Amino acid sequence: CIPITTRASGAAARRETAQLAKWRSEKTTPRPAHVRKRERHFPQNTAAGVLLQHNTWDDVTWDEDEVARAEKIISGQEPSSAEAASASLSKSAAFWDAHYAVNLRNYHDRHYLHNEFPEVLGGAEMADAGVVILESGCGVGNTMLPLLTAYPNCRIVGFDISTTAVHFLQERLQREGLESRARAFVADLRHEFPAAEVAAAPYAH
Repeated sequence: CIPITTRASGAAARRETAQLAKWRSEKTTPRPAHVRKRERHFPQNTAAGVLLQHNTWDDVTWDEDEVARAEKIISGQEPSSAEAASASLSKSAAFWDAHYAVNLRNYHDRHYLHNEFPEVLGGAEMADAGVVILESGCGVGNTMLPLLTAYPNCRIVGFDISTTAVHFLQERLQREGLESRARAFVADLRHEFPAAEVAAAPYAH
């Protein structure tokens, strides 16, 4: 059992309890029928390595005012010292656990991936029962769950640094009947690629 939080009380605790209850009653929605047209286009037969160098927001252009506001915000922030950065990294798992304990629904399901990367997700390969996706930083499943719902034949192996996130994702996979097609476990990619855990998935070969 993962505690919601040990710090919240009163109204905050009630909000967190309500958030958890909603999470446990939700089910991943199907892929939206509407397909947004994007401005970015890749040449036909672009290599996957090139596609994966791009982000979903690369086709968004900023006007001069937006750039100026962003630069002002950045310039007003003091860079962390090397000591503070090192201390933060050493506690990153605990920080992410604390985040997911009180922000379970902080991220939206990433249905937009279908529209942003049709070269990867729109091909016939995704209908192939042999497709296995590896996701690092899977969190509570905001990418994994929509993909599993949209592509009934794909299977996914995911891992995350946060024990709390993985706990909630495993709970969701079981509740939605997806545990036979996906597996999530705790791992920190900074130290070593979790090859043994990935290979342990019964469908990873």
